[in-house]
Amino acid sequence: MLHIFSAAGLFVSSGFPARASGLLLDGPGAHSQAMGGAAVTGYGSALEALGANPAALSIVRKPQLEVGGYFGWVNADLHNDANDDAQLHDFGAVPNGALGGTFGPVSLALGVITDAAVSADWRYRDTPGGLDGATSYGNQRQFSQIGLIRFALGASYAITPRLSLGASAGLLYNRNRLAAPYIIQSQPQLAGAKTLLDLETEGWGWNGQFGLLWRPIDSIRVGLSYTLPSRLRTFGHATSDASQQLANLGLKNVDATTGFDAEVTNNFPQVVSAGAAWRCIPRLELVAQVDWIDWHDAFNSLEVNLTHTDSALYRTLLAGQSHLNDRAALDWRSQWVLRLGAEYQVTDHLAARVGYRYARSPVPSETLTPLTAAIDEHVFTAGLGYQQGRYHCDLAYQYHIPAHQHVGQSALLSGEYSNSDITVSYQTLAVTVGVEF
Repeated sequence: MLHIFSAAGLFVSSGFPARASGLLLDGPGAHSQAMGGAAVTGYGSALEALGANPAALSIVRKPQLEVGGYFGWVNADLHNDANDDAQLHDFGAVPNGALGGTFGPVSLALGVITDAAVSADWRYRDTPGGLDGATSYGNQRQFSQIGLIRFALGASYAITPRLSLGASAGLLYNRNRLAAPYIIQSQPQLAGAKTLLDLETEGWGWNGQFGLLWRPIDSIRVGLSYTLPSRLRTFGHATSDASQQLANLGLKNVDATTGFDAEVTNNFPQVVSAGAAWRCIPRLELVAQVDWIDWHDAFNSLEVNLTHTDSALYRTLLAGQSHLNDRAALDWRSQWVLRLGAEYQVTDHLAARVGYRYARSPVPSETLTPLTAAIDEHVFTAGLGYQQGRYHCDLAYQYHIPAHQHVGQSALLSGEYSNSDITVSYQTLAVTVGVEF
């Protein structure tokens, strides 16, 4: 079975189990999370602006500090030829924070934003497969994580009191983890072979974001933003144990374990967002946003390079080479995301919020596995905001309606996920607290 993803670092627990729009989180803070993830029009929050549209920093009037986090849990089921009802129950959390304010026509912010965080920690029976079609490593932990944290510096400039432009630069940190049976997909000498792989890598990259915020009249805000694609090469170590595969091929009682230097290349997509906010009555604001996420170009395949083995057996299996370079097919589809939200000011201090998000799953059934099941489509959200003097607190809850996907004929070598069914549901809580100076 091919387990593709790896990952997450700098988290306050072992990982974050929720998959949002593909892998990207639905909203940079609790305010936007309660509004279906809509944030491009801004809410006077440094964290929300730095996460979604740097031009919205212009409506952050007083210097402020905001900190918060996401807490999420996932429930999932797998049915295939080897597992009648394998289940996943996982929990995790990630942090966010930002400091920003406006100084004349210029607004600045510095923050730490979790852009993507996914964890899956399954335990189920390894489906027979491999070169002989019958290799199984029995009941195994099937564990993977992927996480992307952005250390961002953003600025906006108010060209007029109603029009602002903004930009941000982000230093990206990506950490990957994979521990599972792995089917080699493209390496010529070993394509189709199955090994137990334990891999961990981490690395750095960068990206940029640009935005516009326009207020044609006092009651309407229009926002646009564009996030550049990014490519991150991460480095670390991996161990491989192909004992069962080789024994089934007649090579018994040999040392089939080795270590490698590991390199995993992750591509994260370009994103275009457009939205509008309308204060239709003094206490009610409606928000709508549309995103286009280019998963097609970013998640076409995954590059896994294992190098510098010191095992004579592996060098023989690799035709004298000391490296194993593999490419795993992903073939994700690009995604259109619709976000709707409403905020009602119940009192001068308390606001109630609801929202909805829809996005078709980007994952084709032909390359779907339990560890790449970013298949949720419908999300309902709700939350509260409270402000007293210089202090504010926002809470949000998201319910990702259970999503089901069937795999007929898998395109992955060995076909171990052919004729399988995966059902996934997620729930998240988010909190953001802030103070003005």
